[in-house]
Amino acid sequence: MALTETGGESAPTLTGRSRGATLLEVLISLAIVAVLMVLIARIVTLYSLIVQSQERKSEALYNIRMALDTVSTELEEALLIYSPEKSGDQVAELRICRLNPEKTGETVKKRFGLEVTYYLEGGDLFRKTTYPGIYGVDASTMLVSHNICGFSVKREHDHYFIITMAMQEKQRVLTLTRKTCVKTGY
Repeated sequence: MALTETGGESAPTLTGRSRGATLLEVLISLAIVAVLMVLIARIVTLYSLIVQSQERKSEALYNIRMALDTVSTELEEALLIYSPEKSGDQVAELRICRLNPEKTGETVKKRFGLEVTYYLEGGDLFRKTTYPGIYGVDASTMLVSHNICGFSVKREHDHYFIITMAMQEKQRVLTLTRKTCVKTGY
């Protein structure tokens, strides 16, 4: 070990004297650190893209489940089911009649019925309501869900229906199906 002028020891070298890092060693160290930082940045970016993709998929599944719940609940509350009509029928448009929520407590007659139609148009699922009002027929349309690429309702037996919705997610199609029991006698 070499001694310094103050009497302390310094790190040994091949020549027996101590020295700092050369410019070449500093540049090599900086290059290694830069390469590591680029690799870490790429890993973080890739992870971020994966998380965003999973969030989009999760949101899409949530939206399609909510739409499926809405249609299923309304079908369960139906007074009359116009379409699909008989067992084995599969349609791309659900038409039902239910009690007008504004007329609860009234006797159930067709004039108080609220006709509800679910249909697919341009990748969006819509709910159209038509009901006779005091001054004529009133109608409104509401968006139920975006990005639905398939919608069908199949009648199994008299009281069982299978509702299917599909959503395009990049190269895959996500499909959800629900079997619903309708307790109406019609």
